[in-house]
Amino acid sequence: MKYSEIVGVEEHFKSAFDITSDFGDSWKTFISNDKFENNMGQIIKSFTSPVFNNRKSIWVQGTYGTGKSHSLAVIEHLLCDEYENIEDYLPRINKAQIRNEIANFRKEKKVFPVVLKGIYAITDVADLTYIIQQQVAAALRDKNIDIATKTDFQSVIQILKRGDLDSFFENLINKNIELQGYAANKEQLILALENNETKVLRIIADELKDAGLGGFRTHNIIEWLTEVKKELENRKIADYLMLFWDEFTSLLGIPARRSILNVIQDIAEMSYSEISDGKDTLGVYIMLVTHKRLEQTESYKDLKEDERNMAKARFVELDYGMQPTTTYHILSGALEKRQPDILDDLRQKNFLDVASVMGIVDKVIDSDAPNAKEVKDKIISLYPFHPYTSYLATFVSRVVGEAERSIFGFLNDEDNGFKKYIEHDVEESKFLTADYVWDFFYKTFESNAAGHFDSITNKYKLSADVIENKGENYVAVFKTILLLNILYRVTTTDADVSEKSMVNPSTENIVGAFSGVLEVDEVNAILDAIDESQILHRNPDGIFEVASSSLPQKKIMEEKKKLYSSKEDVSKILEEYAIKCIGKLKNNISRSVAREVDVQVFWAGDKEHLLRNRVEAKFKNEYSLNVALFVSRGVTRELDEILGRAETTPQDAKTMLTKMSKEDVFKNIIFVQVDTVLGNKRFEAYLDSLAQEAVARSLQMDEERKDGQQNAEKWISQWVDEIVKSGMVEIIFRGDPIHVPFISINKYLTENYTGTIFRYGLDKLPVAATAWNHQTSKKAVELVLYASNKSTFEQEAKGQDGVVKALLSDENQLLFNEKMELVVDDEKIPVVKVCKTVQQAINAKKSEVSINLAEELEFLTKPEYGYYQNRLFMGALAFALRPFIDRLYTSGNGQRIDKTVMKEVIVAIFTYWENGKYNDKFVVRMSTEEEQELTEKLATVFGIEGKDGLLETKWAIREKFQKKSKAPLWVLKYVGDNTDKYCEFIDKLFKFSKSTDENIVQNFIIELLNGIKTYDVELSNAVASVENSACLDTYILRELTNIGENSSSIDEVKEYLKTRMSGEVVFWEEDDVQKQIWMWKMGKQVPASSSNGGTTEIESTTSSGDNSSSGSTENTGETYEKSGVTSDTTDAEVLSIAKKGIENNKNNCDKLYEILTKLIDKYEYMAKDINELL
Repeated sequence: MKYSEIVGVEEHFKSAFDITSDFGDSWKTFISNDKFENNMGQIIKSFTSPVFNNRKSIWVQGTYGTGKSHSLAVIEHLLCDEYENIEDYLPRINKAQIRNEIANFRKEKKVFPVVLKGIYAITDVADLTYIIQQQVAAALRDKNIDIATKTDFQSVIQILKRGDLDSFFENLINKNIELQGYAANKEQLILALENNETKVLRIIADELKDAGLGGFRTHNIIEWLTEVKKELENRKIADYLMLFWDEFTSLLGIPARRSILNVIQDIAEMSYSEISDGKDTLGVYIMLVTHKRLEQTESYKDLKEDERNMAKARFVELDYGMQPTTTYHILSGALEKRQPDILDDLRQKNFLDVASVMGIVDKVIDSDAPNAKEVKDKIISLYPFHPYTSYLATFVSRVVGEAERSIFGFLNDEDNGFKKYIEHDVEESKFLTADYVWDFFYKTFESNAAGHFDSITNKYKLSADVIENKGENYVAVFKTILLLNILYRVTTTDADVSEKSMVNPSTENIVGAFSGVLEVDEVNAILDAIDESQILHRNPDGIFEVASSSLPQKKIMEEKKKLYSSKEDVSKILEEYAIKCIGKLKNNISRSVAREVDVQVFWAGDKEHLLRNRVEAKFKNEYSLNVALFVSRGVTRELDEILGRAETTPQDAKTMLTKMSKEDVFKNIIFVQVDTVLGNKRFEAYLDSLAQEAVARSLQMDEERKDGQQNAEKWISQWVDEIVKSGMVEIIFRGDPIHVPFISINKYLTENYTGTIFRYGLDKLPVAATAWNHQTSKKAVELVLYASNKSTFEQEAKGQDGVVKALLSDENQLLFNEKMELVVDDEKIPVVKVCKTVQQAINAKKSEVSINLAEELEFLTKPEYGYYQNRLFMGALAFALRPFIDRLYTSGNGQRIDKTVMKEVIVAIFTYWENGKYNDKFVVRMSTEEEQELTEKLATVFGIEGKDGLLETKWAIREKFQKKSKAPLWVLKYVGDNTDKYCEFIDKLFKFSKSTDENIVQNFIIELLNGIKTYDVELSNAVASVENSACLDTYILRELTNIGENSSSIDEVKEYLKTRMSGEVVFWEEDDVQKQIWMWKMGKQVPASSSNGGTTEIESTTSSGDNSSSGSTENTGETYEKSGVTSDTTDAEVLSIAKKGIENNKNNCDKLYEILTKLIDKYEYMAKDINELL
């Protein structure tokens, strides 16, 4: 049985509504909709607005096949029929306000309609005038209305019938060959004019004008329409005159289009032109129906800018698009159910009982619409139309149809449309599918003036033969893909999202279009074949989109070949999309893992030695949970052939990784080998996209370049999505592999590996994930260090930093007492372990000069601890260092480390661990019992108060000697008579006063402590006696005596020392002071010849003894001058003078002998050097 035996098309159904053939009540079959009713409201306002400028003529735009003509007929009837004839239709208008506006207007007013359609062979304004007159006259005649206003045709007929110009017309017929084609005599001439032969009228009008005969003039159309309207109004026939002109578009494309548009504008202006002293308007309207907007017409484009604005100002512009719901109603009404029972049975079996088909119905209707159920019923009633076909057919008709090809024309078409399909046997085909729609509209697609669909129709022409050889199902699917491409392309960018998605040529939509017809697997197999044969490419989103412009395929293939060798390592491909792709992998792996996770991606096909180096180099932080993710390319035939080798097999890669994971260098890295490979199909498509991008860039085709770039990324994203959603992996740790879903990696990291690697980390503490945020937390440290007891600590530890309270216990075991002292020894507990290990590390270094805590405790950043900046770890280190408050001193300035400084120390330690930033605060020294005792003894002996620690005490002693004594500490040796042992101790004290911190070692501290215990009384007395600036004088006087000088020179010597000694006086070394005093003496007494036979000044001084120096100060200065040495002479200059004197006396052995003898007597220490030289 054929479908045509059980269903067909109603006889009365017309493919297109002709407004000029509108008879009876067929207009009432129109189904009102929102768009129509909104337009009707605007039209009523154009008649009733109190503002005359708003009473404008109407321009309605809508594409072919949208029902414009039918809606125009309804408008004409609603405005022009007797009210009684429209009253029964008004309830069908859904909006009460519009319904009432129409009723109120029509109860008082009536419009006289003149209906026109098409071009009428109009070539100029004269033709336009005659056609309007002709159609107005015909409309009046149809209504049996006779008015005094004559058309130009009627005026000439009247002249002919009058008979006074018979000879003129007889001669005109005889000589005018063109006129002879219409008439051979007067009677035939009248008949031609009665038949509205425009050419005849034009010839007669021109000849009458040339002959100068009166009695006839060509009417101005505006004046003529005005006269007609006035007569209609005066005779109470109508209040308004309206021209309804359907399919007006073609007139706006003829050569005379600009003058045509000007006349139309003049007519439109009549609707709001004022009469009766401004009390009313002319009331002549024109309603134009086109498939183009005014600004899209050639006439409009010919106008200047100001003319364009004036043209648009004369019309109310309305859009009319066929609503899908209305189309479903019309189609449903057009189907003739010849055997309803059989049709219902088929519908039940093939449609209603098939869930996938019913799913498509739900997909194509708006479930939120108030009439959703009604629409659903109508779609179902359209069987054997597939529900997707119904949707696509109405869609294509709305967006790309034409007068000859609309969804209504599809019903009556026997070549490619509905009537062709119903000749199928009901057992052979279950549904009319979308490929029929492609066939019916193909000529429209092919002839599209703008060539928008050329790439799609060309794709069909190029591939049709190949597809047809594969079978009917391949052809049907292929045509449906192309149809969806066309509809997707014409969908506006601001279209409803659901509308765009419904015509997207996606795998889902293509499968849906054949639900209930072909199995899903069968459709997918066809799609795979189309993709793999490269008839059409499926992009990473599963969309079979035909490119709008074709890139040269040869260039793409050449570019692709260049890419192969650089894409062997798929880890590098992933790195190109690090944020989207690697980021997604990392986020899934680290999901819900408290500790920081560092995921690095590697190629499993790499050579072992290269892989070792790369894995070792990539992981920078030992405190993070380090995951090495290994990905593979899989079999890639073209690349493998080019390289001459295949990628390492998954099993070989697993063996290599298992072996590597056992080694110490990798023992804390978790290896994850991904099973899901990129695969040949994705790899090739990825390279195709990259090649497209490169070629498009070289050709400056930006849209194609972007498409290529985006698709390349999508192919890799698709691979990553597959890994994440359904991929399996081998987790390999220390030689032990397990096979698990990728999505479960985070679970295994938390439960199996974190505790193994970071046995003494704090990962098992029951705290919020925010506690692990990588950040400095001074507050967490402060809470631990500043708390006076545990109760206070627990009260004050609030907010996010309050997580440090979790460190107080392990499960149900308390770790600290009320004094915040550790009371548990079990080092399996991480907090206990860190406290004891830190204590051991510091105590082991307590005898060292200084301890760099950041370096000594850096082991905490590595497994098995893994500390880094966060609230928990910083709080735990604070607990470990809390017992050392007030027991440590900063090495740099000797500041005692109290709780405030300790906070700064801990923050500095973590900062150093993080970025290597040095801070001398974390370089400390341990305060021993001996050091504390020494500090107290020194403070007592030297009268130091308020200083904290040995270093501060040392500085205070030095400062005291600098300011009060103005002398170095060793001068204490020369206060009183002292033993050699005592003097040795004083030298050690002086050394202590000058020592840098790192030189004050424990042994030295003990020596000093023993010495001060022995000599504390002597030292106290000596210190008490030198608390003035004269204490250095004792030593200087002693030395002056030794060189034969008296006390009168002391001031000169002190001034000399100030110029020769560098640094503060407290740092002067005894030997240096002694040397400078000698140099002063040397400079004063350089040997020189004198009048007494060469006696030297030093000789004179020596022989004179102490008494000879009495009153010799002046002589000293004199001798200074004689020797060439003054107080301003530098040491180097004195040395130079001395050497010169020796040079001058090198032959005077006696003199030199005397000088050397005197020097040895005075400076015994020189004897050793002289002896060695001799």
